[in-house]
Amino acid sequence: MSFNWEIKVANPVLIDGMSFRVRYKKKPNGSWLDFLPNPTTNIFTITNLDEEEYTAEIKTVCADGTLSTPSFLDSPCYGGGGGGDDDTPPLVNIHWTDMSSSPDKEYTTDNFNLNIAINATDAENDIVLTELEVSSNNVNWSVQSAITNQIVQVVGTKPTSYYYRVKVTDSKNNTATSNILSVKYKEVIVRDLQITNIQGVYPATCGNEGEEINFDIIGKPNEIVKFQMKCIEVVGHNFNFVINTDTVASAFTWGTVQNGATKDGTLTLNSQGKIGCNAKMCLRPCLNEAYSTATIEFTLYNSDGITLSNQKLRFNAYQDCNI
Repeated sequence: MSFNWEIKVANPVLIDGMSFRVRYKKKPNGSWLDFLPNPTTNIFTITNLDEEEYTAEIKTVCADGTLSTPSFLDSPCYGGGGGGDDDTPPLVNIHWTDMSSSPDKEYTTDNFNLNIAINATDAENDIVLTELEVSSNNVNWSVQSAITNQIVQVVGTKPTSYYYRVKVTDSKNNTATSNILSVKYKEVIVRDLQITNIQGVYPATCGNEGEEINFDIIGKPNEIVKFQMKCIEVVGHNFNFVINTDTVASAFTWGTVQNGATKDGTLTLNSQGKIGCNAKMCLRPCLNEAYSTATIEFTLYNSDGITLSNQKLRFNAYQDCNI
């Protein structure tokens, strides 16, 4: 005697280019046999089976050839009949619809919008309830919604982390819970050196300031920013240089600056991740130089020494004493 085993796969519904990869074996220790050709419909039949119980392994083959996590299904009692008293729980697994190999995703924008595919099977094809569960810590779970489709949309907003799983229940109240997918917020700090409000050149008294340049350093709140200044393209005499911030006068000074010289320093950003700076080039008093100009190259670094920004500022200064 033999029987035919009709298998109905509820999820996912196959579309063009998709199929199932199926193999089956006798329980408990039979050898796996491939069922060919790959089914391209959600209902297919394995024929001429011995009067034994069987297990089938089913994987979804996506249009690009990637495979889903397998689902396993047990046959009803041999002869293809009955099975009405089968208490075998259903099976369910989930994956991102883009078939990402990793179950974990990150988002860096204010919100995200993603889709999850659900693959659920049951020996008697009597799944009565499919629920999407969500957690923010992978510990405490709640039901977000009941699901009637094989694709479910999930959305979220920063900075929350989201964990998703699916629970299915059959008519005999047997349940199964899927694997877990996650979406976590990743903060991207944009640091830059912004140049604003260049004041221009103005005549100064002997030894006084020349051109001023205002700029902001923007980064992470309360961050200590490392920077280096390098003097290039000097015309005229050596000079002094000072940076005032919006909180500290003369927060950084550099005396007798020569061509090619460098100077390192640090500045601490405020709680909003910003500090305003005012840089001035000063001619040394009465050195018989009426004019001097130089380019100061600013380079910002993070705590790991990685360059974040590089900016060149051109300074000019005049004096009216010629001794």
